Amino acid sequence: MTAGKPGAHRPLLLLTGLACVLIAAGAYGRTDAPLVIEPDWRIDWRTATQPGNAATSADAAVQLTNGKRVQEQQLDRTVARHQGPDRWLPYHFSVGGAPVTTVAPGTDRHHHFVNHFLEGFVPMPKAEPWVPLYVIAHRKTYVEDPQQYGVREMWQTSRESMGNPRGDCEDHAIALADWLIGLGKDARVVLGTMNGGGHAWVVVRENDQTWLLEATRKRRTRHWSYPLASLHPEYVPREMFDRVRWWQNTGGATVDYTGAHWQLGARFERPENRAATAPTGS
Repeated sequence: MTAGKPGAHRPLLLLTGLACVLIAAGAYGRTDAPLVIEPDWRIDWRTATQPGNAATSADAAVQLTNGKRVQEQQLDRTVARHQGPDRWLPYHFSVGGAPVTTVAPGTDRHHHFVNHFLEGFVPMPKAEPWVPLYVIAHRKTYVEDPQQYGVREMWQTSRESMGNPRGDCEDHAIALADWLIGLGKDARVVLGTMNGGGHAWVVVRENDQTWLLEATRKRRTRHWSYPLASLHPEYVPREMFDRVRWWQNTGGATVDYTGAHWQLGARFERPENRAATAPTGS
């Protein structure tokens, strides 16, 4: 695949169930190398973003920087045409070298924009900010996707993650970030590596500082006290997202989660929000 060609995209190699690193006290860390698969797929972006193919109110979409939209179903169908084990991975899309977003396989066996997995599920909307991590540590056991689902990657939504007693690193991070967002925190799911292995974690911006929350840590702490992200260079972020936004790190290894090296991609639009703003017939 030639980097920068319109429509080129590559698999998100850093976050696979085989490479997630669990650093819970008394647990273990995986040493599996990230998968290296570079299929040469193509999307006709000009056709995909024509007005006649714009997302309807019934489908999730992302809005590109030029104002055009791409439906979630379009990218899901593109991935679905490529059967086999390679299908069950997150995929990062770009247009003309500019990052767009990432899609990942859900438990419904379809690929969704990563923002989709943050459903706005807040079990206790008036909880203290330390409660989400405490509850997740108490309720959820770390289990890799191949063991639980029989495929390389399968993401749980925040609601599914809180209901399912088992999950891997991104499932923990999705549940934690979504709950914290519901409590008014500027929380984001981060995808990257930790000590060289693919991983997912959470960062929270507060009082001009960035705090790092290890969602898979099973130490149950009853206070809001977490390490500064700047003190943990072993965590190398590649991309991050919240309920609407998605960013790609263009600066390599960094402990800065707010600098200019974070390039904002497409904006996520939920079906219910599109339905609320769609024009009505006369």
